[in-house]
Amino acid sequence: MAFPLPPIDDPALQKFCKTHNLYEAVAAGYHYAQKFFPTAKTIEIDFYPPYCDDEPEEAEIAFVIKSNMTINETLEAQDRFIKAIRDVPGAFYLIPFHRFIE
Repeated sequence: MAFPLPPIDDPALQKFCKTHNLYEAVAAGYHYAQKFFPTAKTIEIDFYPPYCDDEPEEAEIAFVIKSNMTINETLEAQDRFIKAIRDVPGAFYLIPFHRFIE
């Protein structure tokens, strides 16, 4: 897979991606967020770093998707997102969050 890398403005996320080689995971996550949430008004990347540097598995990279999709559409899209990124290295860090907007 070779998806374009979205802009990463958070220096902590940039460092974490570099340290753990997660650029492909972030690019794939952003691509699939756009694909499975087609009515999204915005997709933001939030980073929740681990409490300790020696426990990177506690980190979360959240794709905050803002759209007016129904709950059923959202659940289906989240399921498709998770299935699509399953084989991407580092995918366990990625989480799709949906925020309803009118």
